[in-house]
Amino acid sequence: MNHKLPAFLICCLLLAGCGTTNPVSSPTASATTSVPPSVTPRITMLPTWTPQNTPTPKATITPPSTPTPRVTPARPVYPSPTPPPIELLVDRPTKSQLAKPANLVTLQYDPSLWSLNTSYPADYLGYSLSHRSIYNCLLEPVVEPAIEGYEDESYNRPFGGTTYQVDRLSQAGVLAFATYCTGEGEDATCYQMTPGDDHEACTQASEAVLSTYNLVSNPYFGQVLTSPNHWTCQDASGTVGLCLISYSVPLNNLAFTPDGQAWAAGDDGLLFTLEGAVWTEVSSPTTYPLYDLSFSSQASGWAVGDGAQVLAWDGKEWSQVLPYHAAGEGPGGSTQVLYAVDAYTVNDAWLVGVMQGIDGKYSPYALHWDGTDLVEENAFPDCNCGLNAVLELSHNDVYAAGGSDLGAMIFHWDGSSWSASLLTGADHLYTLVQSQDGTIWAGGIEVARDQSDTRGVLFRWDGSQWLRVATPPLTGGIYTLNVFPTGELVLGGDFTALRSILDWQSITTDIAGYGWIVDMEQDPQHNLWALTHSGNIFKLELGQ
Repeated sequence: MNHKLPAFLICCLLLAGCGTTNPVSSPTASATTSVPPSVTPRITMLPTWTPQNTPTPKATITPPSTPTPRVTPARPVYPSPTPPPIELLVDRPTKSQLAKPANLVTLQYDPSLWSLNTSYPADYLGYSLSHRSIYNCLLEPVVEPAIEGYEDESYNRPFGGTTYQVDRLSQAGVLAFATYCTGEGEDATCYQMTPGDDHEACTQASEAVLSTYNLVSNPYFGQVLTSPNHWTCQDASGTVGLCLISYSVPLNNLAFTPDGQAWAAGDDGLLFTLEGAVWTEVSSPTTYPLYDLSFSSQASGWAVGDGAQVLAWDGKEWSQVLPYHAAGEGPGGSTQVLYAVDAYTVNDAWLVGVMQGIDGKYSPYALHWDGTDLVEENAFPDCNCGLNAVLELSHNDVYAAGGSDLGAMIFHWDGSSWSASLLTGADHLYTLVQSQDGTIWAGGIEVARDQSDTRGVLFRWDGSQWLRVATPPLTGGIYTLNVFPTGELVLGGDFTALRSILDWQSITTDIAGYGWIVDMEQDPQHNLWALTHSGNIFKLELGQ
């Protein structure tokens, strides 16, 4: 299962210059907020952090014991991932003046040899490559190669099917760097190779990558009106364009029980379920925002949200397990929020979020349901950070993702302790999902160092390390991921896209201006559904 952050607490407090303005609604599925005023557009769902009168907390908070015996997990156990032999760098031509140009540049590279990094060829976020075994061997996009002051050996040479103008620039007979330029006009592109410690090996490795250069049509160019993939929006009678669940209150999460019962949760404690073909509001024991849902069976589920509140579903009704605490009313004067839950079995579930102490520092907050009690498991490596997503693969194999003042972080629980990984090239992660081949995917957002731009970030776990994967040049974050059994990866957030092997495809929608996608889930028949923050429910139709 994948779990998303309906709102992330610490991004706007840790990064300077963040605002609280809502994102601009996009006219189509591919149009996104141009430059969001904050790291995450879901800022409206953040707690105010202003203490307020709340119901008196329970003196003793002990979850009811569960008489149901421990069951065998219904989820399949997937094999370890097999790393693909190549990855695809996809980016805009370096001399293009358009944020979404007509054509895109692609380069193929071996992720076991090269690491994908962030680059700033101009006033936008680009991608560069650094060699894993040759120190300081870099292949970076440049707009105007700087050749003045260097000895210049210039010539044209084909690599693969592309002819480059090559300039090898030296000082005192020692190669400083080389530039490779090709294309014309808006399609003109230049890459700079810094040779590092081994000039010959770095040159050969870089030119092998450059030989795979390809110029492809941008599936997101202009207003995307046609695509083989389409989000349908219809009501129970089949009327196109009518698919609202909630007409006035934002929604944050979508979930299915193992037998296919659909649920949605949102602000004001709203809970909806699908009865037949009609979404119906269900009585809720809370009036505070709910951020995530997860079900291990049709009669066992969890909901978590603002103020670290926890609700439980017994198949008939929702009840309060842990009450809402306003800002500063948590244990020791803390402020707590739970953003994600993953119910692996009836007797095994993880709930994660963030806790702010009275000293202002943020720390991860995790609760584990062991079948009898909710037990805190908060012995995390020290960080100023919080959690937005959780994915349980087994009792001793749990991943939790979020963000910190140093960047995106992923934590791993091995059954006894947490370990941490800092992922460069991302600021916050909001979603985790596992595909049937065993690959774990993580998605989130990267903010430009001057906060003038944002883009979605994508990582995959290859069995030993987190590898960054390039995404098309689209503004905004990735808040939810889902993978079909056939391997297609679907991205949702400020934009929506589909990746099939190394091919990126756009997705159109029946309606415009729906805002952003907060969650995507598959039903038992593997139909993929998406929920928007504005309360719309979409179903994906894949092209052939």
